[in-house]
Amino acid sequence: MRTVQPIHDERFKRFCRPQGDPDAIRRLAWRRSVVRQHLLLSLRQERADEELSYIVDHLARIPESAKHRVLAAPETGLYINSLLNGTTPDPQIVVPVIGRLAAASSPRSLQKFSWTGVLRLDYLPVGDRAIRIPGVTLDNPELVIDSQRIRLSSPTGGAIDVPIKPSEQMFKNCVVRANKLELVDGWIPFSDLFDDGNVSVNLDQSSRVVFLRLLEEAVKLINVVMPAALEEMQDTAQYLSPIRPKELETNVLPSFSSPILPGVIFVGIETGDGRLIDARHLAESCLHEHLHNRLYLLDEALPLTIQHANPRSYFSPWKQTMRTIEGMLHAVYVFSHLVWFWSNAGARVIGLAKYAANNVKEQIEHLKFATAEIDTDELTPVGRCILTASRNILENLTRESTSRHVVR
Repeated sequence: MRTVQPIHDERFKRFCRPQGDPDAIRRLAWRRSVVRQHLLLSLRQERADEELSYIVDHLARIPESAKHRVLAAPETGLYINSLLNGTTPDPQIVVPVIGRLAAASSPRSLQKFSWTGVLRLDYLPVGDRAIRIPGVTLDNPELVIDSQRIRLSSPTGGAIDVPIKPSEQMFKNCVVRANKLELVDGWIPFSDLFDDGNVSVNLDQSSRVVFLRLLEEAVKLINVVMPAALEEMQDTAQYLSPIRPKELETNVLPSFSSPILPGVIFVGIETGDGRLIDARHLAESCLHEHLHNRLYLLDEALPLTIQHANPRSYFSPWKQTMRTIEGMLHAVYVFSHLVWFWSNAGARVIGLAKYAANNVKEQIEHLKFATAEIDTDELTPVGRCILTASRNILENLTRESTSRHVVR
């Protein structure tokens, strides 16, 4: 891939603005893709592997933009991590990686792969489509690629075909994939396996239709207030994995993301007793985790914190627990942006003024406390810039709120 220039100067200032900047995010995401390609090339020199050879060879044949989309995919990250850890990549990951490449490279010859074990079809992306057959598996799956289709089958019976070229035709048991906030319930590698008090939600067809309508409302809200964020989500929030708390009586709705699964956001879509959240909360959760992933991308290229032998702990007014400098910087960055989001949503969207004002008031108090506590000696120059930008958002909003109060 071509060399990617890092973000700096004016672009970094735009990255820090609450409105967001897709170009800055894109540059950081391309940098990650370049790193991943170098890792794949190095791994291929170290091991003889048919799947790896296919992936590396076909990456060399496709256009730069398509190459980036394959390399940026969350499953590609898991595939590389598996190789680096000396384990055999699971077909739940390999099939989607190969499927993306086949769709991008228009194969000229027949190619076959096979694995031992079980391949689940609850949700399995293949090219621009995803297979959804709840409860169905393929034993010792086989994958055949030709110029027209990708076929998944089992020696014991059962097969499903996915066309390589995009078409308007509907195929049984297949859905068209999204390029961001793709709902991936049922895909095991991107389920909540963190033993964190939450459980993944596998929606039935009826519930999925209802949730996707809710997601559409949430996306419209984000688009009104912070449209750049939606463009950025192609690189920061590709997959939405729905979760709910295990505890039936709790009203706390979890959401989280992790630097070990870049591009995936875990969003609490139901309370413990199964009640679906509303579009306002869903919009905030998606935006919240997108912002964390923005910082993960930046931190890979330009580290934000300095490791100390005796790191400080800080009290988080949000979690009501002690946090490291990394956790506090993330919280300050994310919630300052969310305060900006709700302040603007209240002014622009009919019917949201009271809801937004309540959110802003609560978060401003938390931010004032948190920003006063942070020891900047634990931050790199870039980390200090992020903190300063977050404080500026807070100060500007506080000033605007005071001005409006005086005018009234």
